[in-house]
Amino acid sequence: MHGGGGSDRGTRALTTPSADARPVRDGATRWGLGDVALGLAMFIGASAALVSAVLIDRRGDDREVLLDGWSLATILLINVVVFVGVPVLTSRRKGSGSLSRDYGLSLERRDVPFGLAGGFVAIVFGATAAGICTWILGAEVDTSSRYSAVAGTEQRLVLHLVVGLLVPVAEELFFRGLLLRSLLRRNGPILSLAASTALFALLHVVGAGELGAFQVAALASTAVFGLVFGGLTLGTDRRLGAAIVAHVAVNQTALLLALA
Repeated sequence: MHGGGGSDRGTRALTTPSADARPVRDGATRWGLGDVALGLAMFIGASAALVSAVLIDRRGDDREVLLDGWSLATILLINVVVFVGVPVLTSRRKGSGSLSRDYGLSLERRDVPFGLAGGFVAIVFGATAAGICTWILGAEVDTSSRYSAVAGTEQRLVLHLVVGLLVPVAEELFFRGLLLRSLLRRNGPILSLAASTALFALLHVVGAGELGAFQVAALASTAVFGLVFGGLTLGTDRRLGAAIVAHVAVNQTALLLALA
């Protein structure tokens, strides 16, 4: 025999979590694909407006429009604002308000070697996929020509900052943070990874002109990148640190080769 009611009440008080002690669940319990759609609509709208503004200056010139480093950086910064802004606002309105808790935006020591290894895998297999596509199509792709208008050390440094650092953080926050977690609410990891990767790859060729060798090669390589980044996210408890490191490695390598 024990002291009955008092002991039971004490035990229940210890084992029943209070409202403050309950763990905050993943923000995905309150936000979903509707918020992703809003972000994508804003991205497409902003991209269309920027492309239209550039084309106005062509005045009937059929030559390819080549942008300098400042113009490229400005366009990409608009995309960064969208891809960061939507998750931030969604987290504040419907989540915990913490990007780390809602989307896994954190960096641990082990993320660096995992991310660098993942970046190496992404570069090797992405380049292989692009090479196979161009070989099948019987065409050569010169990516450096797209950056031929970039001149000066300042423009190169700005591009390395924007393309090589800010863009990876923003895209991982949106695609592997907001989008992938939203898909995981209703689907298994394989389908969620495939769907998020497909959208990631498609958006990288939106507005890139008519479908040709460059677009097909870019689609293939970006799909490989998305699979690697998503795999790193799923393999590290849905945290974004390793994926961001890999994404930075890929973008910096691509820039170094294109601007060489």
